[in-house]
This record gives sequence, structure tokens and C-alpha cells, in this order.
Amino acid sequence: MARLSKEKLDLLKKSFTEDAMTPGQAAEKVIKRSLESKLVPNLEESIKRIAKKRKAGVRKRD
Repeated sequence: MARLSKEKLDLLKKSFTEDAMTPGQAAEKVIKRSLESKLVPNLEESIKRIAKKRKAGVRKRD
């Protein structure tokens, strides 16, 4: 059986008790939050790279 990190376990407990979710709903919330936390930094880095490329392209045209 896979072990959860303390952060994920705490979020699971909070979702289950305070937000009155079923165990399945709480698990979905934790999984979704975990995936989002991995995607958001990558997305932000991609946006910064694209912005730099556009600025460089504009400078070359001028």
C-alpha cells in the first residue's frame, strides 16, 4: 500500500471531516490538488519562456 505524505494526509483528513466529503470525494480532491501543484509551476515557466522569446523577436524586428 502506498504511503501518503503528511501534507496529503492532512488535506485528506480536512476534506473528509471539515468539508463533510465522502472518502471518495476527499481522495479526488487530494489527487486533483497534487496534480495541479505539479502543473502550475511548469505552466508558469513555460509562460516566462514564451514571453522572453516574444520580446527577443520584437527587438530583432525593430
